[in-house]
Amino acid sequence: MLLSLLSCVTTAVGIALALQLRENRRAITAGMGFSVGIMVLISTVELIPEAIAAMGAGPTITSVALGVALLWVAHLVIPHTHLLQRRMLAYLFRAFEADTRKGKVKETAGKGIDNPKLERVLNR
Repeated sequence: MLLSLLSCVTTAVGIALALQLRENRRAITAGMGFSVGIMVLISTVELIPEAIAAMGAGPTITSVALGVALLWVAHLVIPHTHLLQRRMLAYLFRAFEADTRKGKVKETAGKGIDNPKLERVLNR
């Protein structure tokens, strides 16, 4: 009961932080890690012992292993769109630079690409 209450409270805190820190990727990543840790804690301390008591150790271990395998397969099969976006951004940036060097694109003062910022984005 206490762990269920802890889960609800931490979820509410996580939602509040996400709404406040929308643009801070580092804070959102830390919050997601904290939420995952709470869920693993609840599974380990509360749900798995309950399942062992109800079904026995063999079926519980098999079910947990199948769940882990299913998540791993989903991780491998589902495309990582953030990686595709970075590759596309890098491609576009290189194409723009090549066109600029060839004289096909004329940059105006203050409207060019800020290379250091783009490099930081591409190298994250």
